Amino acid sequence: MNGCRHTALAVVIGIALAGWLAGPAAAQSAQDKREARALLKDGDRLIARGDRLLRRGRDRRATGAYERALSQYRRAYELVPRASIFFAIAGAEVKLGRYFDALEHYLRVADEVDDDELRDAALARIEGLSEHVVILTLTVAPPGAEISVDRKLRGQAPLTSPIYLPPGEHVITVTRSGYTPYEGTVTFAPGHQDHAVELDEVPVLVKKPKPVEELVEQSRPPPPPPIPDPPSKLPLFVGTSLALTLAAGATVTGLLALSEHADLNKPREAPDPDELRQIADDGRRLALLTDVLLGAAAVAGTYTLIHYAFLYSPDRAAYERARAGAVGARDGRGPALWVAPYVHTGGGGGAGGVAVGGRF
Repeated sequence: MNGCRHTALAVVIGIALAGWLAGPAAAQSAQDKREARALLKDGDRLIARGDRLLRRGRDRRATGAYERALSQYRRAYELVPRASIFFAIAGAEVKLGRYFDALEHYLRVADEVDDDELRDAALARIEGLSEHVVILTLTVAPPGAEISVDRKLRGQAPLTSPIYLPPGEHVITVTRSGYTPYEGTVTFAPGHQDHAVELDEVPVLVKKPKPVEELVEQSRPPPPPPIPDPPSKLPLFVGTSLALTLAAGATVTGLLALSEHADLNKPREAPDPDELRQIADDGRRLALLTDVLLGAAAVAGTYTLIHYAFLYSPDRAAYERARAGAVGARDGRGPALWVAPYVHTGGGGGAGGVAVGGRF
């Protein structure tokens, strides 16, 4: 079997060589053609040697021979860049198990070579590679959708030729304006494979227009907020009144204590010890009462000041701001103009326009 394949390969290479010799002389120099032909023949000998080594079970040495043959074919292409040499390159790649690389070179032969016999041979080899590569027929709807495989654009639906891929997982992406995009990961086994993708249209929702009455009502400015109640002054009145009352009481008792003190120090011709003791006790009691009243007045005054500074004043400022905003809205210092489009349907016809409101 290997000998038959090698013979067929040699026949095809002979066809390619004939094509070079028939080509225009200006395309390549005669020296390049001779060197390329020698490289191709050397590659053919290495392929035949690799086949013999493979039949003897010397796989590693056979692989080396195939690698050298591939190198010779590539050098020949560098000297004479003719698509027909891809046939020889693809044959060596098949020997090395590089089936997808071989497929790409056979496809180039089928697309670029003018020789019908060589093209038919390449197509036959492509079909023979179906057990090693994926030949994917991708059916996509709607027409005109862009198709990408593994992030590479492959064309628009419908595709006129199959897509060739190595076996395994592949990402298929299909997009078109007005349709929901599709992206999926699909695992393909070697051989002919079919896969279909159909995009769903993006639904278009058309809302029924609202009547003009509802639009105008929605466009009206909101009612002004109610005027809030001011903060209570009762704690200030109570605290101030209590502090003043206690201070007044302390003043009275203080004056009485001073009066007792003056009476105690008044000169007497025949002082009565019991009377002096009574006057001193009354003075001490009045002085003590004065101190208590002054302390209570100080506490009441301090409470009143703290309440005013930290409670009443902030609440009063917030009240003034809220009152100014509410009064301004009620006095007409809100939006000067508002505009609302409307659509009215009914009675077998329709009408539209713009509703305008505000202060004029």
